[in-house]
Amino acid sequence: MMAYAPPNSRGLTIHGSLVDTEQFINGPSSSGLSMSQPDITAAVSTPSPTVYQSNPLRSHSPASIGGWPVTSPLAKFASSGGQWKAVDMKPVLDMKLAFLSGGRDREGRSIVAIPALHKGEERPRDELTTTLYYLVNTVSTEVRENGFSIVLDGRGYSWQLVKQTLRLLQDCLPHQIDVVYIIQAGQFWHRRQSSFSRHSREKSRFEFSTIMLSSAEKLLRHIEESQLTSDLGGFLPYNHSEWISFRLNLEQFMNEVDVLLEQMLLLEQRMTKDYVADDVEGAEQVLQYHCNLKEEVKMCPQGVLKKGRDLISSIEQKPDDSGTSSITPDKINATATIRHLLEGVQRKHRQLEDLWSSHKSQLEQNLQLKIFERSVYKVKSWLKGRGMEALSNKQDIGDCCAAIEVLWQQHEKLEAKAQSIYESLTQLRLMVDKLCGANHFASADMRQCIAKLSNRYTFFDARLQERTDVLRLSMTFHQHLEEWREECDQCREELMKEGVPLDDTAAEQDRQQLEFLQQIAGQLMQEGRGLLEMMHQQAEMQERFTSHKALFG
Repeated sequence: MMAYAPPNSRGLTIHGSLVDTEQFINGPSSSGLSMSQPDITAAVSTPSPTVYQSNPLRSHSPASIGGWPVTSPLAKFASSGGQWKAVDMKPVLDMKLAFLSGGRDREGRSIVAIPALHKGEERPRDELTTTLYYLVNTVSTEVRENGFSIVLDGRGYSWQLVKQTLRLLQDCLPHQIDVVYIIQAGQFWHRRQSSFSRHSREKSRFEFSTIMLSSAEKLLRHIEESQLTSDLGGFLPYNHSEWISFRLNLEQFMNEVDVLLEQMLLLEQRMTKDYVADDVEGAEQVLQYHCNLKEEVKMCPQGVLKKGRDLISSIEQKPDDSGTSSITPDKINATATIRHLLEGVQRKHRQLEDLWSSHKSQLEQNLQLKIFERSVYKVKSWLKGRGMEALSNKQDIGDCCAAIEVLWQQHEKLEAKAQSIYESLTQLRLMVDKLCGANHFASADMRQCIAKLSNRYTFFDARLQERTDVLRLSMTFHQHLEEWREECDQCREELMKEGVPLDDTAAEQDRQQLEFLQQIAGQLMQEGRGLLEMMHQQAEMQERFTSHKALFG
């Protein structure tokens, strides 16, 4: 993304083009992707659009934008909100009206070269202005703060055109430029002696100093030969087409980083969105949806990371024609920026992966909780429903041994189901211990729930045991009752027999038989009272359970 800021502050932000002097001086500063931005989120943030103000040096007309003709590149730049990219600037950049070779003067200032004109060639003012605005915003904040040296190759220029170019520099970047070196042909000096005195008077109007040079060789007194391109008498490698291609790739990379962060933000929102799962099936679907995001999280930065590494390789590994490295400070800064962005993307990606893992753990725990709740519901429903109904409705103690046998068979089925419920409860206890040991977020609630469920089962088991005791005692009672009845029937038959002699021996036997029957009857009375007492206690326990039902959940 591109933005522009006031020229009276050397801390311009990211690469971009500026529109006019008034906006350049008074316009708001935009934060954006700086070459030395310390924070990844700030580094790839999109600058807020700036408000274009008209150039006071231009007249306004209906067919203008900000005072510039609608066909002018500056008008297009103004209409875009001052945020052109290299892809928008390419037709102008291809003209090579000015360029940054990456060289530095002896004071460490970045050199902007304005090439010589060919015979009969004209230099369009608007396009040059746009190019200069763009170039000064492609370097780092530190470079901008250090200022610029302009090398104006005036060979092929008229003196009038030289002055116009100086005024243009004053209008565009008065506080960014420290010095302008003007190269003119030797014969020019003899023809224009009278103009130099006037130029000396005009120099006081400029914010920068100007140095007139009669040849490119004299430029070497001010700038090292290694920092100048071949057209200025140096040997610094520079290929304008490659520079434009690099800017296109770099800005595309920065834009892709911006888009990637937006995608990561959307992924983060998708992962952390609260999906309400009311049951196990819903929790499984939410977890599966989250798991399906893993591949998307894993692969989302790979294309951007590869492109960034390829850009670094293209800078660091490409030698010039002599086989030596042509890395300049600007390329070093660009490499540092790309590395910083890559580190920021990787850091954000790690955070996204950590978030995915953390949220996956939460969703897994939520699924575990739903499974626990479903199992608790099954156990609790049976204990409160069929189990308790079976005990509450089974008050029958039978009226004979055969009836007791039927009741006992029914009771054994109830005991088998109760044993199954107990095993489920045991598994739930083990599950709670395991989940609590793993710091499950609902540990306290699950412990409380399992405690209430255990209390309910304990009460149910006590009732079941009482029912077992009642049926067992009832079985004993009816067995003894049937034995007593059989004895009574035999005794009656003996007494009713005819022809049996009535002697003392027979009378003694009858007396002993009656005593035995009385003894059995006493035992039956005692067992009956015990059976009634046991049933009474069972009824009292049921009443206590009803009055303290909250204790059992």
